[in-house]
Amino acid sequence: MKKLIEISTVVIFILSITFSSCKKYDDGPMISLASKKSRVVNKWVYESVMQNGVNTTSFYTAVYDYIELKKDGSISCVKGAVSINGTWAFDSKKENIITTIASDVKTNKILKLKSDEMWLEEENLLGAITYHYKSK
Repeated sequence: MKKLIEISTVVIFILSITFSSCKKYDDGPMISLASKKSRVVNKWVYESVMQNGVNTTSFYTAVYDYIELKKDGSISCVKGAVSINGTWAFDSKKENIITTIASDVKTNKILKLKSDEMWLEEENLLGAITYHYKSK
């Protein structure tokens, strides 16, 4: 019985170390069987946008109906029948998404990445902007 308790303790310790090191993004998820790319590829709508603690969601929803990140690395920002296109990619550690639309290059830190929810953060001259997206 004592041996079983010792083995159980070791297994629990190893599992807790393994799962705590699996969490790549600040706000989760803890672990996912889907690849990062398959979770990003989607049509996304703004759930909320916060700039320096101020809710600016209505500004962003007035500009785009949705943003589509495609498997081939292209991005489309859509408002009605108008689409502005560019490219997207992960950085080398898959901690950031880099988008290029026209000559505007933006780097957004991934805070949360699920197949139906994505949180990104951007730092610019005006401060921090946090984007919460949900799948369309």
